[in-house]
Amino acid sequence: MPIICTRCTNIQPFITIIWDCCTKTAHSISKTMMAMTSRLHKNMFQQVQ
Repeated sequence: MPIICTRCTNIQPFITIIWDCCTKTAHSISKTMMAMTSRLHKNMFQQVQ
């Protein structure tokens, strides 16, 4: 769980995996992570060939 989201746990603990006040942050983080991993996989794949 991102540090930014810890304050949300006090409001509604464990009701949903991603709390409303953290959704945008979580989405942007996951988008960035997915972009980074796909780039990494592409680079590895190109090196193998």
